[in-house]
Amino acid sequence: MQMLGIIAYQTREYDRAINYFQLVISIKPDWPETYNNLGACFWEQGKIEQAIAAYKQAIAVKPDYFNAYDNLVVALEKQGKRLEAIELLIRNGAAQEKLAAMLKKEKRYQEASAFFS
Repeated sequence: MQMLGIIAYQTREYDRAINYFQLVISIKPDWPETYNNLGACFWEQGKIEQAIAAYKQAIAVKPDYFNAYDNLVVALEKQGKRLEAIELLIRNGAAQEKLAAMLKKEKRYQEASAFFS
C-alpha cells in the first residue's frame, strides 16, 4: 500500500495517494514515513494545516526524523509562522545556514551573525 501511495503521489494523483497512506496508517500507525508522505500530498494540494499535522505526527512517531522536520519548517514558514519554525530549528539543532537565513528574515541579525563568525 505504501508503494502504491508513492506511485500515486509521483503521478500527481494526490487524493488516491492520501487514501493509500491513510490505509497504511490504519494498519501500521508507527511508520513515520507514511505520515511524511501524507503531509507531502496535503502540501501539494495546498492543504498546509493538514500537512503540518501530518509532519508533526511523523516527528511524534520518530523524534529524530529530520526530513519531516525540514518539511514542517517549510510548511510553518509558508503559513507565516516563522517564529515557530525558528524555535523548532533551534530545538532540533538545525543546519546553521538554514537557521541563520530564517533569523535574518525576522531581522534578528545579531543572532544570525553568530553562525558566520
